[in-house]
Amino acid sequence: MLGLRLQIDHHQGLSFLSVPSNNPDVKPVKFYGTQEWLEMVNRDLCLVGPTDAKVLITGETGTGKTTLARAIHLCHPKRATGPFRRTNLGALVPELAASQLFGHTKGAFTGAARDHTGIVEESDGGTFFMDEVSATAENVQVMLLTLLEERIIGSERESDKSLFSSGYLESDEFSLCGNHALGLQ
Repeated sequence: MLGLRLQIDHHQGLSFLSVPSNNPDVKPVKFYGTQEWLEMVNRDLCLVGPTDAKVLITGETGTGKTTLARAIHLCHPKRATGPFRRTNLGALVPELAASQLFGHTKGAFTGAARDHTGIVEESDGGTFFMDEVSATAENVQVMLLTLLEERIIGSERESDKSLFSSGYLESDEFSLCGNHALGLQ
């Protein structure tokens, strides 16, 4: 699928790009917009979709970061059949983040009455989309460095780059080893 090609179509005066799903239970992802914008999205999807690169998607609220992440997931030849797990990192309780992300076994701490599968394991074989990266507590940011070795898609609002200015994660890390930053407007 490294030769991925998506077709921009036109219907009743609208231009759209459809990203199909190989899973009959998952609807295709569609983008609507100008020909120029759709060509940019198409180029980005064909560039990163079929790869194992880590991706950072930036853009203001409502620009389609989650939709783009889901499309990237569908473009991967193996991960498209696995789960797409979206998590708002800003909503994680800092004291429980390790358990929420990585899981725990019964008795691991006071109140751990049963085994718990973490978000990372739940997304195994698919894509873990970390939403609202910039709203993440500092201690959670440190934990996330471990995850950068896996297939990760993250997003942040363009106007809030606190995660990268905190010193824990540098935006340069995404440009290393074939990683990509995609901006939405």
